Amino acid sequence: MKSMKRVLALVLAMVMCLGLATVAMATEATPAAGSITIKNAAIGKTYTLYKVFDATYDAVNNTTAYTVVKDSDIAKAVEASGFFTLGKADSSNKQAVIKNASATDTQITDWIKGLVTNGTIKSVEGPITADSTTLTFTTTAYGYYYISTDHGATVTIDNNTPNATLIDKNRTTPTQVG
Repeated sequence: MKSMKRVLALVLAMVMCLGLATVAMATEATPAAGSITIKNAAIGKTYTLYKVFDATYDAVNNTTAYTVVKDSDIAKAVEASGFFTLGKADSSNKQAVIKNASATDTQITDWIKGLVTNGTIKSVEGPITADSTTLTFTTTAYGYYYISTDHGATVTIDNNTPNATLIDKNRTTPTQVG
């Protein structure tokens, strides 16, 4: 009888461990892609896509975390910016990027423009010259992006919003988007 209880306890412990492993695996992001579509694009104008941060989706908590690789140029720029705080590096050497409450969207966009200008952030797609009023960047991994034009824009692509649409409001002649 004692042997049976021990075997049963061992089996129960193994089942619990497997159950916990399943929950842990559910929090991992599945590699996926999305798209960014620009409506009302100016024909003849160029658009370039830059990835600022990676995004990891946690399906259990329905949250998205932005990350950078520890000690990378972008991680160093994030740390020096004063707009973000970096979390502790995880097992894959990625650090969470946490926006400071005092940082404004305008400050962050201006900071990103500076990183594009000095070459810290490289383009992932483009420049693409619009040949119609709709332009799409495809096969885009989840992340936080900046699109350069005369005015620039930032957008997030993740499991919650895998296909984002922006409207270029910088045109001199508006086009109805529908």
